[in-house]
Amino acid sequence: MTEPKKMPKGGRKGGTMFPRVRLKDAVVFARKLVSKTHTGPQPATVILSGVFGAAGPQGQVRASALKQYDLLSGTPKAYTATDLARKIVAAPIEELTPHLAKAFFKVKPFKTLFDTFSNDTVSVARVRQQALNLKVHPEVVDECVDLFLLSAADAELANRSGTDVTFGTVASGIVREPIESEEELDETNLNNVEQENTEEAENETEYRLDGRKMRSQQPAPKSKASLEIKIDPSMDPEKLDKLLGVLKKYGQI
Repeated sequence: MTEPKKMPKGGRKGGTMFPRVRLKDAVVFARKLVSKTHTGPQPATVILSGVFGAAGPQGQVRASALKQYDLLSGTPKAYTATDLARKIVAAPIEELTPHLAKAFFKVKPFKTLFDTFSNDTVSVARVRQQALNLKVHPEVVDECVDLFLLSAADAELANRSGTDVTFGTVASGIVREPIESEEELDETNLNNVEQENTEEAENETEYRLDGRKMRSQQPAPKSKASLEIKIDPSMDPEKLDKLLGVLKKYGQI
C-alpha cells in the first residue's frame, strides 16, 4: 500500500516556492502570532492550532507563507513573531502600507514579478507567462499569479481591472510626501493664502508694523495670492527676520 502524497509546502510542488496565503490574510495570522508569542517563542503544537487553526499540513503551509513574508521566524520547537510582524500590528492604519510593501517584497518571486512590470500596465496573461519563466510549477501557476496580484493590491502596489493590471513603483507603496509641520505654520502666522492660475495677476500683501498699515504690490505672471501677516512691535529681531523672509519668499518685498 502506497502512502498518500503530502500537501506541498508553500506551493513548491517541484517548482519555485511562493506563499499560498494572500498578504492580507497573512497579516490576520500575524496579529494572532504576535499575541500568542508576546511572552516568548511557542512550539508548533501551540502555533499551528492557536494561530493557523490547523495542526496538519494546512497549518504548515500557512506557517511557511508567514515565513516567506518575514512575519514568522524560528523552528517548530520555538516559533515567534518577527520585528516586521510586530511593526505591522502596532502601526496605525495610515502608516501600515509601507510595512505591507516590505513584507510583499520579502517574497522573492513576487519581487521579481513586480520588478519586471513596475510602472507599466500589462495583461494577466503576461504575468502568468513570466511566472512560468520563473519556474513556478504549471499546476499551481494560476494560483501563484492570483495571490501575487491580490497581495500587490493589498500593499497598494498594483490595481487590476478586468484582464489588465497596472503596476505602480516601489515608491508608491513606501514613500510619503513631506508635510510642513504645524510649528512652522504657526511661527510665520500665515493666514488665508489662496492661489489661482491666471495669465496675469498681482500679489497684494497687507501687514502691520508698529501700528502702521502698509501695502505692496508686485506682478506675478501666473498666480494671485493674498497674504496677511501681523507683526508685534515687541517681537524679537530673529522672529522678525523670519517673517520678512516669508514676505520675500512670496515676492512681496
